[in-house]
Amino acid sequence: MERKRIEFVDLAKGITILVIALTHTYGDSGGFALEILSIFKVPTFFALSGLFFSTYDSFNTFIKKKINQLVIPLLFTFVFLSLPWNILLELHSGGSISINDLIFIPDTYKLNFGMAPGAWFVLCLLLIVLFFYLIFFISKGNMVIISLVAFSAGISGYLLNVIDVCLPIWIDTALTSMPFFLMGMVLGRYSGILRSDLSSKWWVILIISALIFGYSIYVLGDGYIFYAGNRYSVNLLCLFIGGGAGVLLVILISKIINKLPLISYIGRYSLIMLLTHQFYLFILRNIVYQLNIQQDNIVVSFILFLIVVILTIPTIFFCKKHLPWAFGLKEVIK
Repeated sequence: MERKRIEFVDLAKGITILVIALTHTYGDSGGFALEILSIFKVPTFFALSGLFFSTYDSFNTFIKKKINQLVIPLLFTFVFLSLPWNILLELHSGGSISINDLIFIPDTYKLNFGMAPGAWFVLCLLLIVLFFYLIFFISKGNMVIISLVAFSAGISGYLLNVIDVCLPIWIDTALTSMPFFLMGMVLGRYSGILRSDLSSKWWVILIISALIFGYSIYVLGDGYIFYAGNRYSVNLLCLFIGGGAGVLLVILISKIINKLPLISYIGRYSLIMLLTHQFYLFILRNIVYQLNIQQDNIVVSFILFLIVVILTIPTIFFCKKHLPWAFGLKEVIK
C-alpha cells in the first residue's frame, strides 16, 4: 500500500493532525485563538484525502482498497478501542448494560467510538469516497456534473444545520464536507501541484487565500464551527470559502517548506494519532485532576499537548511493527 512519498502532503497532514490534537487539548479554554483553527482543520484533512482519489481499474479493486484503508481501521477501533471502554463505563456507572448505548452515542444514531472519537472522521471519509465513486460511475467522470452534485451536497449539509436536523452516522457532515474533498480532487488531478514546483500563480493564490482567510476570521467573530456535530454558527460563504482558503494556505505553505522531519513523520501516520491521542489526553487529564492542578491553565494544557505528541512517536513505532493492518498500513484483503 506504499506509494512514492510526496513530502509536502505528509507535512500538511502533520500540521493538521497537530492542530486537531492541540484544539482537543485546550478545549473551550483555547478561546477564539483556537476557534480560528476550526475553519480549516477538518476541511484540510478531507481535501488531502481528495488529492489521491481514484476509481482504480475496477469496482472490486476500489472496494478492496477502501476495506484495507478505512473499513478495517474502523472495525479495529470500534471492537478493540471503543467497545471495551464503553463496557467499562457502563459497569462503573452501576446500571445495567445497554446494548444501544454501547453502540450509539445516547440520543443519537452516531456510533459511540468511546476513547477514539476521532474515528468519526474515518467513517465520514468512507461515506464520501463511496459517494464520489457512485457519482463518477453515474456521470462517467463528467467533472461538471460531479462538481454540481458535490456543491449541492455541501449546501444541503449546511442547511441541515440551519433547520437543526441530524442524520445518522455523520451523513450530514459527509454532505457538508464534499466540496472540500472535491477541492482536493481537482487540485490533485488538474493543478499539477503534486508534481511541479510553485509557479508565480501559486504565490498569487497564496496571498489571496491569506486575505480571504483573514476576512473569514473577522466574520467568524464569536461564532463556532463544529464538523463532528455538523453545527455551524457562520454563514455558508464563510464556511466554504473561508475553509477553502484555509485549506489552500496549509497546502501551499507545506509545499514551500516541503518537509519538517518530526511533523512530516507524524503526518505520514496521522491516522494513528487521530485514533489514539484522545485516549492519552483522558489519562493525562485524570492525572492532572488527581494532582489537584488547574486543568484549563494555558501552560498546563500546552504541556499535556507536548506529552501527547511525545507519546505518539512510540505509539507509531509499535503500531507500524505489530498492528500495521489495523491502521491501513498493510493490506489484509488482496
